[in-house]
Amino acid sequence: LGLIAAVAFVLAGVWLGLACSWVRAMNHEPGEPFDMVVLVDASDSVTDGSNGRLAQAIVDLIADTLRLVLGEHSGSRIAIVPFSLSANDKARLQPVGQPTTVDLSGTNLSEGTNFAEALEAAYSIFCLDENTPADGLPRRRLVILITDGETDVGNQRKEDIAGNLAYLKDDIQDILDARTTGYPSCADSELDDPYSARPRHETITGGYELMVLGLGSPPGQPSPYEEFWQTTQEEKDQNFYSYTPVYSPAALRDVFNLVSNAVGAPVVTDSMPINRANPARHEVDDEEYFLFIPSNPAGPRGTLKASPLYSDTDEPAPWTYDENKPYVLGRLPKGIWEFSVVDGAEGNLLISNIVLPTPTPTPTMTLTPTPTLSPTPTLTA
Repeated sequence: LGLIAAVAFVLAGVWLGLACSWVRAMNHEPGEPFDMVVLVDASDSVTDGSNGRLAQAIVDLIADTLRLVLGEHSGSRIAIVPFSLSANDKARLQPVGQPTTVDLSGTNLSEGTNFAEALEAAYSIFCLDENTPADGLPRRRLVILITDGETDVGNQRKEDIAGNLAYLKDDIQDILDARTTGYPSCADSELDDPYSARPRHETITGGYELMVLGLGSPPGQPSPYEEFWQTTQEEKDQNFYSYTPVYSPAALRDVFNLVSNAVGAPVVTDSMPINRANPARHEVDDEEYFLFIPSNPAGPRGTLKASPLYSDTDEPAPWTYDENKPYVLGRLPKGIWEFSVVDGAEGNLLISNIVLPTPTPTPTMTLTPTPTLSPTPTLTA
């Protein structure tokens, strides 16, 4: 009995450690509504060329994932805010169940990039009276920053790498230290001057969780600014700050996993390659969804088909993708399905489970009445 008790104690400790680690990673009660602000760098260095298409795909995938995973009746909200030298700090938070996106190609912003304006605008949006949750209670705040990491507050004609790095390490680091606390408060009504030498963390008490998605050069060719964002991750509390490089559409899988993990849903659980000669077959549960990422989305428009081998549902209309939307995200009814591509395309089919965890009720202990002995029957003559 002593050995059994010792083993049970060790297993309980392991389970408790895993549970606590999971809760810390989520920073909130599972299933709890949250507010999210997506800050999209719309400066020339991003919108000119392939980074602009990639940034647009990331924005669309974030909105599509939240809408699919959380459903149209979710209480969570989102605002998508493009920025350059300025950012709209009066944006309204909209339900994630509604179609929400921003066309970056139609964004008319000034040249240059000012992260201070963007990061403080996100805080202001959370604290707008118009964005107060219906129940009036503080809720979890998430910010996703999509950028190539380059800053240019002076709108220089020639890039000043040394000056930009100094600005990041001095001014922006102060804001990151102050804001990435995960503490949902609006205690400071007056925002500090972004160029003040006074440390902001001495006066600012409210904050959010920040996830930076870094656009830019492929591995082996890092931009001069990536080290700043990466080093910040290594130095900060991992619960409230993260940096994820997104160098190509293939890395949309990482974006998908990041968003799924942030809302408490499991990440990709299965992956299988597809090409014209080799379709992928998968048995779909009621609670799964799929993400298809083509290997070469820069070519002509491609098509993904799903044919039922065993299902009560007819074959759905094919999904299309191209360089402007280099992915297919969807959900199919229960059954066995065969996924295939046409036009000579190939790619990876990613499967994930969309069951959101629900709060576990606290167990209660009730006393059971002690059974009483019935009187012994007696025999009568």
